[in-house]
Amino acid sequence: AGLIANHDEAARRWSSAINAARRAQQRYPKQFLEIRYENLVHEPEQVIRSVCDFLEVDFEPGMLSRTDHAADMGDVGQYAHHAQALEPISMDSVGKGRRELDPQTLDALAQVIGKQLHELGYEPAVS
Repeated sequence: AGLIANHDEAARRWSSAINAARRAQQRYPKQFLEIRYENLVHEPEQVIRSVCDFLEVDFEPGMLSRTDHAADMGDVGQYAHHAQALEPISMDSVGKGRRELDPQTLDALAQVIGKQLHELGYEPAVS
């Protein structure tokens, strides 16, 4: 049950962050760029180039491979779940929860974020 509670809290934080981002997007549409994690790791150069265009900065190939600065980004070095920020871009985490979480946890998460996932175009996480 503790594991479900941790996932439940993470789902609620995710939902809150998405809601805040949507409000920001509505309020400041010209200052907002939505990037899906799946797109970033599947086509990193294309996505990073779009970020550079949005920010009006020059794209540099090193943006795709440099990891030495990640340890200086807040709590990256403090938590195990941030460890991948120190590694090169990878698709390894895409769908990880759907693959690794037990059916009971997936059902509990669906109660918290299932509707929101659907609204964002994601398949429901069914057990």
